[in-house]
Amino acid sequence: MQTFLKHAPRWVALLSYTVLALVLAYVGAYATLYRVSDVHTLNQRAATVLQGTGYSVSFDADIGRHLFPRPTIVLRNVQLRANQQNAPDLTVAEMKIGIAWQSLWGDVVVEKLVLDQAQGKLYRTNQGKWNVSALMQAKQGDAPLPSFNRILVERSQLGVHYYNQDWTLQDISLQLMPDGDTHRYHLNANIPALFWDAFNVQAAGKLQITPDGLLLPDLAAQFSGKERGYDFVGTLHSAVQVQQEKLLAKQNRIMLDSKHYQTHINTTIEQLLHQQNGEWESKNGAMVLSANPDEWRYQATLKWAQLDWSEQRARSQELNLNLNASSLQQEPITLTAYSDMDWNRASGWSFPKFKLMTLQENPSKPRFVSEWEGSLHIQSPKHWQAQAQGLFDRQPASWVLQRNDANVQGSVNLAKLQLRQYLNPDKEWQLGDWRYPDWLQDNISLNVQVNLDDLELDGASVNNIRSTVQADAERVAIDPMSADVYNGKSAGSLHILNRQPMEWELNQSAQNIEVQPLLQDLFQYSRFSGKGNVDLSLRGQGLHYRDWLPNFSGSLQLDIQDGEWQGINFSQLAKKISGEPQLLANNETPKTPFSHFQLHTKIEQGVSKHQSQATLLRPAATVQGQGEYHFQQNQLDEDLLIVGEGSQTPLPLHIRGKLDEPEISLNYQQMTSGLKTPQEKQQAVSDTLKKQWQWLLQSNQKNKE
Repeated sequence: MQTFLKHAPRWVALLSYTVLALVLAYVGAYATLYRVSDVHTLNQRAATVLQGTGYSVSFDADIGRHLFPRPTIVLRNVQLRANQQNAPDLTVAEMKIGIAWQSLWGDVVVEKLVLDQAQGKLYRTNQGKWNVSALMQAKQGDAPLPSFNRILVERSQLGVHYYNQDWTLQDISLQLMPDGDTHRYHLNANIPALFWDAFNVQAAGKLQITPDGLLLPDLAAQFSGKERGYDFVGTLHSAVQVQQEKLLAKQNRIMLDSKHYQTHINTTIEQLLHQQNGEWESKNGAMVLSANPDEWRYQATLKWAQLDWSEQRARSQELNLNLNASSLQQEPITLTAYSDMDWNRASGWSFPKFKLMTLQENPSKPRFVSEWEGSLHIQSPKHWQAQAQGLFDRQPASWVLQRNDANVQGSVNLAKLQLRQYLNPDKEWQLGDWRYPDWLQDNISLNVQVNLDDLELDGASVNNIRSTVQADAERVAIDPMSADVYNGKSAGSLHILNRQPMEWELNQSAQNIEVQPLLQDLFQYSRFSGKGNVDLSLRGQGLHYRDWLPNFSGSLQLDIQDGEWQGINFSQLAKKISGEPQLLANNETPKTPFSHFQLHTKIEQGVSKHQSQATLLRPAATVQGQGEYHFQQNQLDEDLLIVGEGSQTPLPLHIRGKLDEPEISLNYQQMTSGLKTPQEKQQAVSDTLKKQWQWLLQSNQKNKE
């Protein structure tokens, strides 16, 4: 070899020496790399670094090494395990440690650290500390800790257990690069959860590592995903400091836009602090929400000066809520609430002193004008108590409600309610417009005492309403139910059965009431007026008038004093029968005044079979009748027997047809009953008419006197 180099050209010799030097350098460098990365050296150095942390590290003995493009050590199946634990807190399928060339002869400088397929766990220990806190506070000991330049995490996963909830960051991609005295980072991860279909987060900013923690002065994150099939996107901005088990985030801003109800949320929190004991402190926060479900538009604002919470408790001295709801069919409704708040995992939510104000904006007739002060305690959705007193529509009111399992009990007291303000003026409200409440289907049993001093309706007023409302999935019962109504007193009950169609039963006993509005409300019939007593028991199927009228049954008893029977004028009727001219004025409504009227009726399948008796004033007479009335067809078939005052001869009449325009005729069959020849029948009719004419003349003379 020496002979060859001696006689070879100079350049060949130079090349040979260069190659030899490179080979020797490579062998030397590789030998040095092998020396600093053998299993014993790495285990010893790892033990020194982790001394006092309670952690140990292990990896496979098969260590990979290569020199280019930089000296790199490849560790496989790396496991970081807390002492006395079987499961590791961190596993890495492959860890590549790229070191600087000078690290082969001096202190180790890691230029590039790559973690591939890492799986980590983050949780709080039994001492209330994060499991990684000891690693962040590790001391160097006798050997200096290596410094890191770039860190890459690929195809990795991190599980977080916090507040009894498990979260997983999947498909993690993290890049950490130097930027002057700090580092810049970029994070991408997916977070699956039960309440959204997909969630992706990307974060970027500066990272500064301090001796006792981390600084993220310009955290900026973007997130997106799907919830119930609806897309959402959002952003997060904050300045974060992690120091000795504390996390401090300032100037926090979170924005969220979702296509679900076109929801927009904007939240600002001046300061958010996480203490070492697991408590959170939030100062000067505000959340603004807007959403458009169906035809409604909601806008809400929630503010707080300070809100503290932990795994076991949350509290705030004052929460301020403002809610506005509007639609094309409804005027805007505004709700404003102020309250302190206390939540305890064992006892639930407590709002010991809340203030609530509501208003439906309408200059002509403001509604839901209320001011309440009260308390609310919620142990669980099925156990709560609430009470309040104040003003409803500017009238004194109070209520108390509580729920224990399926039972809801309480009382409601109102001084006055103007119901006409809550009804559509363009549509007459009927019971048929009512629908069985959906919330009663949830195995709820309701028992509430209702006291209402004054209920104002269109043209009517109901006073001193006292009732007990009992309701469940099968029945709504207002029993007992009493009130001052139609200028009299009424007591009874109303039961509605949740069937298809709905069934109902009404029982009422009223004394000294105005009969005409009662008959109008029940049967759309207003031909009788006067005051008296009414006893009724009705039952039917269907809540709308047109539905129950053909099939309802029951009984009705009327006892009316000093009234009028409109639509029939017995005086004019007697003159007509006697052949005399009628003397009604133009547009005068025919009517017959009476001093006493009684009606007893039984109703089956919408047909009334009844008996009646009346004492007329003009003409002075008594009337007895019996017959049938078909409510749906509005058809009457009635036989009347009129006996004038001082007369012994009755006048039999037959009434048939519609109540508004009945056909009235003599009952010839009754007048000639028992007679055989035509002459006898004609004489009987003639005698009856003559006697009725004489009675009518005497009655008119008495009326003139």
